[in-house]
Amino acid sequence: MNNRTSRIMQGTAIMAGLILLGLLAGCGGSVNQSHEVGAGQHHDGNLSSVNGTITLREGATVNGNLSTVNGGIRIESGASAGTADTVNGSIRVGDNAELGALTTVNGSVRVGSDVLVSGKVTAVNGAIGFGNGTVVAGTVSNINGAITVDAARIEGDLLTTTGDVRLINAAHLAGDLQVGPVRRGGHDRIPRIVIGRDAVVEGEVRMEREVDLYVHESATVGEIKGAEPRRFTGDEPDS
Repeated sequence: MNNRTSRIMQGTAIMAGLILLGLLAGCGGSVNQSHEVGAGQHHDGNLSSVNGTITLREGATVNGNLSTVNGGIRIESGASAGTADTVNGSIRVGDNAELGALTTVNGSVRVGSDVLVSGKVTAVNGAIGFGNGTVVAGTVSNINGAITVDAARIEGDLLTTTGDVRLINAAHLAGDLQVGPVRRGGHDRIPRIVIGRDAVVEGEVRMEREVDLYVHESATVGEIKGAEPRRFTGDEPDS
C-alpha cells in the first residue's frame, strides 16, 4: 500500500460520508435519530442516519444497507443486512451474522465467530478483528490499527501501513499480506507481524517498510519479500 493508495483510501471514505449526508434527506434517512430493529424482526429497505447509532438485535434481518456518519453500528448474533458503513464510529458484529462490506473511517471493526462477510472490510483509523470460523470474501485493509485474524479465513488481500498483524490459530489468508511504506510525516513505529501456529498465507508476504516479522515453524507462507522472518515454536514469539 503506497502513499497514493493511502490517500485514495482516506479520500474515498471521507467522500462516501459527504455523499451520504447529501442523500439522506431523499432516501428516508434521519439526521439525529438512532435506529433499532428488534430481535427476530425484519426491516425492508435501508437504514441511515447522520448523528445516530444503528442496532440490529439478535436474529434481526434488514433487506438493505446500514449507514451513519457520526455513530456506531451494532449487529447482534444471527442478524443479517447488506453493507454497513460509518464515518465516525465503530462496527460490532456478533456470531453467526451475515453482512456485506464493512467500512469505517475513524473507528474499529470487531467481528465475532462464524460470520459471513460477502465484501471487503475497511477501517482507515481503527483496529480490525475476526473470530473463529468467520469468512471474509473481500480484502481487509486499514492504515492505522492492529489487525487480528483468529482462526478465520480471508479470501482477499490483507493490507496495512502502520498496524500490527496477527494471523493466529490456523488463520487462512488466500491473498497477499502487505505492509505499505510510511507516509510522509508519519511516525516510524515498527509494526509487529505474527504468522502463528498452522496459519496459511497463500499469496506473497510483502513488506514495504521495516517490520518485525515472526513466522511459526508450522505456518505455510508464500514468497516473503522485504523482511527476514524470525521463526518461533510456541503460541507467541518470545520477543
